[in-house]
Amino acid sequence: MEEIPSICKILPNLYLGTAAASIDVETLRANKISCIVSVTTVFQPEWESPETTAMVPLARHLLVPADGNPAMDLLGHFDHICDWIDWQISPPTSENDCLGDDGNNNVLVHCQGGVSRSPTICIAYLLRKKYPDSTKAPNNLRDKMLQEFWVNKGWERTWPQKNFWEQLKVWVATGYDPWDDNGDFKKEYMT
Repeated sequence: MEEIPSICKILPNLYLGTAAASIDVETLRANKISCIVSVTTVFQPEWESPETTAMVPLARHLLVPADGNPAMDLLGHFDHICDWIDWQISPPTSENDCLGDDGNNNVLVHCQGGVSRSPTICIAYLLRKKYPDSTKAPNNLRDKMLQEFWVNKGWERTWPQKNFWEQLKVWVATGYDPWDDNGDFKKEYMT
């Protein structure tokens, strides 16, 4: 039986993976991971180990408390996470042993199994990067993104929950800005 990878390159400097990948020092080293986004409510003590923090200091580890239940709101986190990833990927300001091949940080986004929450975050990031003008994003968002992950990236376990797909649709419909001038969610998109 073929082993399913625990990590997959989505874009230059952006990787999708599992919780196991986030604590496996060899996987982190082999993929030159120097930043992590953990989309989970489960804190892994290994994240604080000297071996892990030598590659991924806690200052470059973003913990997004989110579980996989159907009421979970990831949309409210998309903008912050995407900005954080952009900031981490930008050229580093200090020495780091685990820089990517282009000299920038590599970011791992993970949840527990890399099936729903973390692919949703990667899709939100990919959409904002690939379609800066959200009106150019594909109408068949679900099919297009699943093809991107399953076929083009080889990450066949991607299957975001229905509520996450709905949140991605709102993310695109609002031009990646679901907030009004008061910092409240735009009422026309509330369900």
